Amino acid sequence: MENSSKKRIFHKTLHGLNNQGATCYLNSVLQLLFMTPGFHERLKPNIKTDQVLKTLFDNLKEGPCETKAITKHFQIEDVYKQCDAAEYLEHILSGTGRPASELFRGELSYSTKCRQNHIINEETNAFWTLPLPLKDQNSGVFSVEGGLQRVFMKKSFTGDNKVFCEDCDGNTEAERACKMNVAPQVLVLLLKRFAFDRNTGSHVKSNCTVEFPSTLQLQEKSYDLYGIVDHWGSLRSGHYTALLSNDGQTWFKFNDQHVQQELHNPETPARLGKEI
Repeated sequence: MENSSKKRIFHKTLHGLNNQGATCYLNSVLQLLFMTPGFHERLKPNIKTDQVLKTLFDNLKEGPCETKAITKHFQIEDVYKQCDAAEYLEHILSGTGRPASELFRGELSYSTKCRQNHIINEETNAFWTLPLPLKDQNSGVFSVEGGLQRVFMKKSFTGDNKVFCEDCDGNTEAERACKMNVAPQVLVLLLKRFAFDRNTGSHVKSNCTVEFPSTLQLQEKSYDLYGIVDHWGSLRSGHYTALLSNDGQTWFKFNDQHVQQELHNPETPARLGKEI
């Protein structure tokens, strides 16, 4: 999701990316970055990753493209190995220059205090993607807005879960709060469908439907939805596609080298179906 104040980019024709084997995860992320407002202008020619991305994006404006230069740059030797799109987005951003990656950078702070307002623990973490666990949503509908509210909801430690406070010199009741110190200009929400099941000793996927608004209000910032990276299938066998818009009205599905226009009503909440 992009900051509502950002100008959108417009392309007369949108083109696909060749799949080298199982590089759909890479193609989806690259198309997302290609459609991100302000990202192109921040790429610096003196930074290798930025240069490789800029060359690809310039070519992508003209027609369908190969991604061999990208896989070579990121040392992807096995193009038939399935990888996680969210992890690869962070991998790409870690290699880009600060002006480009700064678009996605946010910062969360966590603070645990006892009932006497003594600080038990404080930490600050930067992020490029904000995870929303879906492990407890095996059926029904998961609300992105509700999931975000739970991220910033205070957590209480009482009863057997009391924590030790040095100032109180003993276990005490406490609260843990999460605060957004820095809101990113482009907000990436990671829907964590896969979780480890202790009963089976394996990872399972939540197949619930996900509902989210076209415009999301987070603290003092407003974000407009412009891109979704979808995963179809299981942990060991699946496929990534991307649903992207360059004007907030018309949406396109990017399935490797294939690009087609999708119908979408921007006035109603969007949904990701159970197969995604």
